[in-house]
Amino acid sequence: MGHHYLPQRYLRHFAVGDKPDFIWMCDIQTGKSRKLPIKNVAQSPGFYSDADEVALAQSIESPAEAPLNLLRDGQRLDAAQRKLVAVYLESMMKRVPGFRRLLLQVIREDGGEAFEEIRKDPQGWASQRGLKVSTEEILRDVEEWEAGFDQESISLKDDLLRGQWTTPLMVRTLLTMIWRITRADRSNGFLTGDNPMFFHKTYGLRQKDAEIAFPLSSRVALHGSWDGPEGGLLFGDAEPNLVKGRSIAVSFATQTVSCSCIAMLIGSGRSQTSLVSG
Repeated sequence: MGHHYLPQRYLRHFAVGDKPDFIWMCDIQTGKSRKLPIKNVAQSPGFYSDADEVALAQSIESPAEAPLNLLRDGQRLDAAQRKLVAVYLESMMKRVPGFRRLLLQVIREDGGEAFEEIRKDPQGWASQRGLKVSTEEILRDVEEWEAGFDQESISLKDDLLRGQWTTPLMVRTLLTMIWRITRADRSNGFLTGDNPMFFHKTYGLRQKDAEIAFPLSSRVALHGSWDGPEGGLLFGDAEPNLVKGRSIAVSFATQTVSCSCIAMLIGSGRSQTSLVSG
C-alpha cells in the first residue's frame, strides 16, 4: 500500500451510501468508472516518507476534522477552528501530484533563479501579484518556501515537495477570504478528485478576482473569494452542475467556480462520475 495523497478520512465523505469503505473513481482519460476500496484510491508507493504521512495525519488532518465537520453540519467556527481549516486547505493544495508537477515545471523553467529574483525586488514581485505585505514578510516566506525544496533530489526525481505543507502568508490569505459553504440538494452532489483544492492560477489567491473551491463532502462544498466581508462565513444552498471534461461547476447565488482535476474524479455514485467524463 502506498502513501495517500488524499486522506482516507476525507475520501469517506464521498463514499458509496451502502458501502462506507468504497468509493466510485473515474479515470478522466478513459472515462471508465470503478467502485474501489477507499484504501486503494488516491495513493502512490513512495509518494512521500512515512514520517511525512504521520506528520500530516497528526498535525493537520486530525486537528481539522472537527472544524470541517462543523462546516459540513452548517455550524460556525471560532477563530482557532477557522485557522485549522485554512491550514488544512493549503495542505490539500500542496500534497497532491499536480502541485508537485507544477513545482517542478516552475523550477525547471526558471533554472532555480525564482527565489533570487524575489529577493532582488520583493515589493516589485508583490506588486505584480496584487499582494500588500511587508518586505520582511516576503523574505521570511521565501526562506520557508526555499527550505521546502531539495534541489539535488529535484534533479534526480520527478516528485519533490519535502514536508513544507503550509506558510504563514498563504494561511493568512485563506483566513482573510470570505468563505461560502454551499449545500447540494438530494438530487445532486459534489465530486472531488486528485486536485481537490481549486484556484485560478491566473489570479493566484490575493487578486480581487481570485477564488478557491473545495468539496467538503458529496453534499457540501466551500467556496472562497474576496467578494464580501473580509474573513466572513456564509451558508447557503447550491445546485452543482456536472459538466463534461475536467471540471465541476458549482453555483452559489451569482458566483460560479470550477473545481479542476488532473487524472481522476471521485464520488459517491457511478452516474455522477460517468456524466462528468462521458
